[in-house]
Amino acid sequence: MTNTPAHCAVTPNMGPRAAPAIDLSNILYKVITPYNAQAWLLALAEADITHSYPNLVHDLTHSSPISNPPSYIHFLALKCFFGEPAS
Repeated sequence: MTNTPAHCAVTPNMGPRAAPAIDLSNILYKVITPYNAQAWLLALAEADITHSYPNLVHDLTHSSPISNPPSYIHFLALKCFFGEPAS
């Protein structure tokens, strides 16, 4: 193979390509989870701990909740967060 000296080489202009169209109904609002919600419901019921995880099956079925989370039962307030020195 022989070398051919050249002062410049022009790169052909291909121009911008249009992005392919996406049908949003095929990708939005789909719940994809590796968990089987009905199996979890059965396992929680058999262990009699459904009351400990009241939102688990709903969250697995409908993905993470967007609404307000359940109210807090316990609240931890550290002194250093309120301007008092930590001891």
